[in-house]
Amino acid sequence: MDFERAVEHLLALHVKAEARMDRADARMDRFEKQLVGLKNLMLLGTKLVVQIGKAQKKTDQSLKQLIQNLSRPGRNGRS
Repeated sequence: MDFERAVEHLLALHVKAEARMDRADARMDRFEKQLVGLKNLMLLGTKLVVQIGKAQKKTDQSLKQLIQNLSRPGRNGRS
């Protein structure tokens, strides 16, 4: 009788442990998906920073050229 109860108890513990493992696996799957999404966001953000940097460089060059053109005598309406 005691042996049967012990076996039943161990089987119940095993079932509970499997359920916990299943829940842990589901949490890990969700976490992995979140990590992949975060990685994709970081890659996109990095690309945007590079694009903004290139655009800023072009803007700086254009502004510098405009300032030089306006600084020349006779170019801004003054003699």
